[in-house]
Amino acid sequence: MSVEPIVLNIEAIFKRNADELINARKKSIEIHGTTDINAAGAEVEQAVRDYYTQILPNKFHVSHGHLIDINGVVSPQIDLIISDNETLPSLMRTKNGTEYVPIDSVYAIAEIKSTYYKAKKPIQEFSKKIEYINSKMYHQT
Repeated sequence: MSVEPIVLNIEAIFKRNADELINARKKSIEIHGTTDINAAGAEVEQAVRDYYTQILPNKFHVSHGHLIDINGVVSPQIDLIISDNETLPSLMRTKNGTEYVPIDSVYAIAEIKSTYYKAKKPIQEFSKKIEYINSKMYHQT
């Protein structure tokens, strides 16, 4: 008896994931129009966090919120936080899903934008957050 190999269409999987992000953006525009950019952005931010939750191993925790250091210093708001889910979990989660994550458990942070307005200087603003985290917050190196 001959067994045919099973072939997984990896390209189709990645396309489906990309389509989900695109559909989240379309849905946010349908619901919120172009006037409520913050609410529209939240829809896309959640889709991005869902994607990372799906593809990363359980060792990682995907959230949004603030970093907190050993001295209680809190970072500005961060759209995407990828942290250690096993040794140093999130300290607190509020009703709206905002989490306070120990800085020493963080692997990566990111800003998520569903639209880009050069005049709002999003890259410079995110750079300021990183500068604040690096200069004002204590974390082991």
